[in-house]
Amino acid sequence: MHHVDSVSFDALRMRHPRQAIRDYIEQLIPTVDPTMDRRAARRFVTTFPAVAVALNENFEPEGNPFVALVHNISTHGLAMVHIRPVAAKYVGVELRLPRGQNVQVIIEITRCELIGLDYEIAGRFVHAPDE
Repeated sequence: MHHVDSVSFDALRMRHPRQAIRDYIEQLIPTVDPTMDRRAARRFVTTFPAVAVALNENFEPEGNPFVALVHNISTHGLAMVHIRPVAAKYVGVELRLPRGQNVQVIIEITRCELIGLDYEIAGRFVHAPDE
């Protein structure tokens, strides 16, 4: 298992996703048809900001952390939206769990594509919480 402990996530200094991205994702929520989803794990449609940072092959930070908007998550991975593409193979993401604690995970990017004016970055977990 790999951790992103060496990365300092400072969400207060980050630029949060613009309201248009939030509105766009919230409009998509009613259109998701769970019966049409062929994924191995059930995904949960959601909308919340998360701090992320691109990682190299050694899971070391590449560039500055950024704030993205997670819009779906499952036990296998997640998808988020950001204003720029991510060229790295991995991304460290800090998630705030409902009980208030922060969990850092790593995803291996499987898709980074332009959707409208922004980019959807999706991937599978390389490291996930043991809880």
